[in-house]
Amino acid sequence: MSLTTRIRTCAAALLAPLLALFLALLPPLPAQAAASCAGQVRGINLVPLPTGWYDNAVEMKFPDASYVAYYKGVGLRAIRLPLYWEDMQPIFGASLNARYLQHTREFLDIAQANGMKVLIDLHNYARYRKVLIGSEDVPVAAFARFWKRLAAELKSHPAVFAWGLMNEPHQTGGTWPAIAQAGVDAIRSEDSTRPIYVGGDNWSNAQTWPAQHPAPFVNDPANRIVYEAHVYFDDDFSGRYKVPLGAGVDAAARAAQRLQPFIDWLKKHNQRGAIGEVGVPMDDPRWLQALGRFLDMADAACLDWFMWAGGAWRPNYELNLEPIDGKDRPQIELIRSRM
Repeated sequence: MSLTTRIRTCAAALLAPLLALFLALLPPLPAQAAASCAGQVRGINLVPLPTGWYDNAVEMKFPDASYVAYYKGVGLRAIRLPLYWEDMQPIFGASLNARYLQHTREFLDIAQANGMKVLIDLHNYARYRKVLIGSEDVPVAAFARFWKRLAAELKSHPAVFAWGLMNEPHQTGGTWPAIAQAGVDAIRSEDSTRPIYVGGDNWSNAQTWPAQHPAPFVNDPANRIVYEAHVYFDDDFSGRYKVPLGAGVDAAARAAQRLQPFIDWLKKHNQRGAIGEVGVPMDDPRWLQALGRFLDMADAACLDWFMWAGGAWRPNYELNLEPIDGKDRPQIELIRSRM
């Protein structure tokens, strides 16, 4: 075990008593909130490795059954599975990658065997090989054709419960609503029933969502759109957590400030919503307070949510949720207490 890993392990042990006290002081969720959230989805992002563009010399490794079983044991019942356009279609506009599809189906089989449902997430930031959709080199029609092919390939698998249209679009120059509509139409040409999770511009930032999208921006004949925001609590909203919390920062209040605008937008427009990514490190108990406030608010508002992230991440990644020496991380202990 590396020195860094030993330090993090010791930190988790030292935080455990503080976490237990924190959990004991939290009020229970109101019964009416839980009762009114039938169909709410609580899940985990499980990330295949290596991430990035497909290279036929490097075999994509998906999380195996042990990862799926662990998070089911935590009480989560859904997986957001990031897939990559470049990996699924290495030659732009050509056939889908048969081997990558095989890996995906094998993972779906594992999820199905473990009673977990899967959200297929296209994790591409509104780009193909870093080129914006809608540009001359990556036309919107190509994006639509890709989604039509992918939905046709995976729609028959019973583990797939929803489609995640695009992870964290950003800097699209106002073109994202039209791009999203084309993707929704393409999926609906193959699948008329499953929900479609639609992210927003500016990295799907929950706090800035109303400014980016003053009104709902896609139409769905099935009326099963779920608008998907992301929320992190570090200074720059990035989820990298590079700067420690200042001495006077109320992390729980910051969590509320960042999530509430999205909740208000959903209520105003009578839309269903989800948080596709949320995560905190374990190096400061105040991050757990932020996560606790988030869970209170998300469950009270009946938001779907997916923690970031599980899978074969490097051990020292700030938001890694995998156990340390067989023991839950503090973030997972907090989530277990809410299930």
